[in-house]
Amino acid sequence: MSKHCFSVAKMLACGLACLAESASAAAPTQMEVWSQQFELRLGILGHDTGYLDRAYPRNHNYAISLELLFPSPSFISFAFDPRPKIGLSLSEEISFVYAGLNWDAPVYGGWYVHGGFGGSYNNADRLTERDLQPGENKDTHRLVGCYALFQITAGFGYRFDQNINLQFYGEHLSNMNLCDNNEGLDQWGVRLGYAF
Repeated sequence: MSKHCFSVAKMLACGLACLAESASAAAPTQMEVWSQQFELRLGILGHDTGYLDRAYPRNHNYAISLELLFPSPSFISFAFDPRPKIGLSLSEEISFVYAGLNWDAPVYGGWYVHGGFGGSYNNADRLTERDLQPGENKDTHRLVGCYALFQITAGFGYRFDQNINLQFYGEHLSNMNLCDNNEGLDQWGVRLGYAF
């Protein structure tokens, strides 16, 4: 190999090394920063709001929502860095615990959109029409079908700084027709988040 070819190859190798170094030193995206934080979210939600079709409200009260988000593990980073979550929702009617995955994606300025899914387990005392007592009917009680339900969440929010955010949030629970009744359960409201 001539000296000229050797120096060109050396310059090319140096250039590629510098490019790789600058890429690795590049600032992480906002989504990557969020995905590596723990976060606690506390909210108040309208319980059994009946937002979706054929799910008009039966119970007119509220639920307290508490959720803990964990940093995204590296083995699921291919799915846009979702954060694992656990949480609970407490209501006078149907309370439940849940776990799943959460995505928050920046949109503009401090605004972001939210989505998530997982599974839940509830304490409903009337799951199907067979559980109704004399004088009760399915127009007065939410019949979710089974204790284990899927959970789908959506919303949007605003981050005031790296730690504090306010989120407008909704969730839908459903057994996806795996049980006799599948009326689902909807909750909508606001949550305050603190990342650390």
